[in-house]
This record gives sequence, C-alpha cells and structure tokens, in this order.
Amino acid sequence: MGNTKLTIPQEFDTASKDQRIAYVQQLWDRIAIPIPEHHKRTLTECMEAYRKTLKATIVG
Repeated sequence: MGNTKLTIPQEFDTASKDQRIAYVQQLWDRIAIPIPEHHKRTLTECMEAYRKTLKATIVG
C-alpha cells in the first residue's frame, strides 16, 4: 500500500454532506469486491433468525 497520498477534489470540502457521501460511495464501489449470492442468502437467514429470537425475547 505505501504512503501514496491522493488528491481530494477541491469541491469536496464545500459539497453537501449528501454529495460527499455519494462521492465516497462511488470510490467504495470501485474497490469493493462482490459478495457471492450464497453469502447473501446465509446473511439473510441469520438476520431472520436473529429477529425471531429478538422478537420472542421482547414479547415473551
């Protein structure tokens, strides 16, 4: 990786928060690796189980 310093566009500091977030999201989209579909399904299943447990804990 090293100590490579990137130049941030000058208008970044005067942009709105939403514009800055959109800019960072675009950068992230360029470096992010795709998540395999089977990982997404596993995550969905885990979240559903978590929500059921949470709901049972709160209600019961």
